[in-house]
Amino acid sequence: MLLKHDIRAYMLYEFKHGTNVAKTTQKINQTFAGNLVNTSTNLDNEEGRRPESIIDNEELRKAIEANPCKTVSALAEDLNVS
Repeated sequence: MLLKHDIRAYMLYEFKHGTNVAKTTQKINQTFAGNLVNTSTNLDNEEGRRPESIIDNEELRKAIEANPCKTVSALAEDLNVS
């Protein structure tokens, strides 16, 4: 059975050779007999798929500009987020 990183590598290989996702998915499933992978046609962020941002982007931008060397964990602590 293929591992997830194997499938990703194969998908990238096919993409680089001009094969679309649907055709690549079909080729993988034919080769490995079954529904190993499936296509996803809706890539939009749907409600519930992505957590709502709890920080003001402007506040974050200002904090980064004030000290661009600050780590993510230090920024999170300064902005009181986890």
